[in-house]
Amino acid sequence: MKVGDLVHDHALGMNGIVIDDMWVEERDSRKKCQRTIVWEWCVLFDDGKIAGADSRDIRMISGTR
Repeated sequence: MKVGDLVHDHALGMNGIVIDDMWVEERDSRKKCQRTIVWEWCVLFDDGKIAGADSRDIRMISGTR
């Protein structure tokens, strides 16, 4: 996978474009889950939201390997 690849995230059921390599999701210290999550990829999904994804959850639809 690389920046610019069109991917499908089967966990979310959405398509998106890889826009960066690493995504760090900070957790709210007031909530139960306070652990910071580091994702392998930063993806702009078709709902307009940016989120993290791991290689095991996404597959390339279009791009170069």
